[in-house]
Amino acid sequence: MEKNKFTTYLLYASGEIVLVVIGILLAVNINDWKHSADDSELEVKILKEIKTDLENDLNEIRNELGNFKHIQKGDSILIEFYNSSKPFTDSLGALVYLYEISPHFNPINGGYQLLKAKGIDLIKNDQLRLAINSYYELSIPYYRKYEEERIQIIQNEMVPFNNDFFRLERFPSTTYWKSWKRMPFDENALKKNQKWLAIIQKSNNLAAVLFKKAESHEKKIITLIQNIEKELIYKS
Repeated sequence: MEKNKFTTYLLYASGEIVLVVIGILLAVNINDWKHSADDSELEVKILKEIKTDLENDLNEIRNELGNFKHIQKGDSILIEFYNSSKPFTDSLGALVYLYEISPHFNPINGGYQLLKAKGIDLIKNDQLRLAINSYYELSIPYYRKYEEERIQIIQNEMVPFNNDFFRLERFPSTTYWKSWKRMPFDENALKKNQKWLAIIQKSNNLAAVLFKKAESHEKKIITLIQNIEKELIYKS
């Protein structure tokens, strides 16, 4: 081959190589951009689902707060009756049923489970990712631990005692409210029964503790919802 023809061929081959490399780089960049866009879309979808789950949790914990208020009030009335000379009435019987109410916080975690399946690093905001993980892995188990303590006491102490001293009947005016009615028993003996007083006091103390825990949990949920909303606005 003549020298000038070889030079032309070499330049042409080099140009082809450069074009191929540029094409590959463009394809990789486009694929990375598409993958990043897909991840961002999935992140938004999961954040919205977690936000919906948290709104359900917020309603649940607020119901818990209301229940614990009623339990504390009812227990205080029963303690007052225990230390008084007043007769036992049906309204007091309803309060005996009230302290059997079990905590029932039932968090929804479908969005978080999807996030774990897709990879928690999908959440790019480090603080938000840590906050979401902390809520589901630490805050919920911590709160549920206190719930389980009350449930065990209800099952092991309150229910057996009530079954020995009371019987359950429906109010005549409704089909769903129930009240504890007294069986024939010595009211003076009931008032002298220190086990019953201990049960009421324990119920009251546990309800007070759980009320504080529920308040703290409520604040965590509200803060997390607000942070997710901010992130969604930033990504929109």
